[in-house]
Amino acid sequence: MEFVAYIARQPILDARGVVRGYELLYRDAHADRARFQCGDRATASVLASMLGTMDLDTLTDGRPAYVNFTDRMLAGGFSTMLPPDQVVLELLEGTELTRDLAKSCRELHRLGYRLALDDYTVDSPNEPLLALVNIVKIDLQAMGGKLPASWAASLRERGLTLLAEKVETWEQFQACREAGCTLFQGYFFAHPEVFSTRDLHPSQIALIDALRLLAGEAELADIEAALSHDTGLIYKFLRYANAAAFARVREIDTLHDAFVLLGRNRLKVWLILLLYATADDHPASHALLDTARQRSALMGVCARELGLDRKECSEAQVVGSFSLLEALLQRPIAELVDRLALPARMAAALLDREGVFGRLLRLVERLEGPWCPELAAAAADVGIGRQRLGALQLEAMSEAATVFRG
Repeated sequence: MEFVAYIARQPILDARGVVRGYELLYRDAHADRARFQCGDRATASVLASMLGTMDLDTLTDGRPAYVNFTDRMLAGGFSTMLPPDQVVLELLEGTELTRDLAKSCRELHRLGYRLALDDYTVDSPNEPLLALVNIVKIDLQAMGGKLPASWAASLRERGLTLLAEKVETWEQFQACREAGCTLFQGYFFAHPEVFSTRDLHPSQIALIDALRLLAGEAELADIEAALSHDTGLIYKFLRYANAAAFARVREIDTLHDAFVLLGRNRLKVWLILLLYATADDHPASHALLDTARQRSALMGVCARELGLDRKECSEAQVVGSFSLLEALLQRPIAELVDRLALPARMAAALLDREGVFGRLLRLVERLEGPWCPELAAAAADVGIGRQRLGALQLEAMSEAATVFRG
């Protein structure tokens, strides 16, 4: 299952019509407008898209991004995840001046961030916030499309940059420019443009990370931590673990108990199963899962045959299971390998079929078809004869079935 992220941008221009930045706006999958009940969640969604899914420079063409922040998100330090020279932080309408907010804003100024006050009007109760910001976004529509020149002049005297927002006509643009506004935003210039991108579902990211940790012989506590933030994933994992046909004296109700009772090898298989189960909308997910299990088992058996140590055999198994991620997740394998930060020898195997893991993977892939010169060459490359390969295949089939059933 893919995770689709949406975000909109609306240009901010100067008096000559040159784009000076873009406001990045929350959008959901079911509307071409903002639809949310929680400002924190909307900001978090925009930040997640900027930092993890979409490229910021692409979104803004290298210009500053104007992003709405609630006081809680500012106090939580989330704004500092963004480079100060690439962002303007907007304080939302309704934000109250508190000692904590003032402290947060002063620290952000010290770090080089610029702040803007959103939706400001003549009768706004947010006048105390003006001391904390560099830019004032004047809500033209809330003032009936008119901007009092004397009021605008009083804002400029405080050293504030005036940005007229919700400008809808040429006449409004002209009047705001004459009143001293130097930045402009609104439908007169452009409607928000919606961008979307497909990314891995968070559950898939957690499972892939857990498998990588398992291959690296990480502590079970580290693997548990990789999965512990996704309650839906934990629920599925415990259901699978409790359905496993192995002896137990009580119901498994914690990840730690499941990990201990399953053991590392069985845990690996169940993680792979869950990874493929998250893509249950893929038309061939079940067939891919079966092939991945067989590849994983055969890679491990062949690695033992070559005399590799336990850690190397574990890594070989994960290479086998990861070898079908590109087909399952419909993402370039190079992108997935980069995101996983895999050890070099695992990455070389998946990307270029290089190294001992790469030679084994080439052999395992060839074994899925009839015996042919290419398969014979792959077997010779790793030094395993045809007769021995047949025995290893049977051993891998038995091992995969045993581990899966418990």
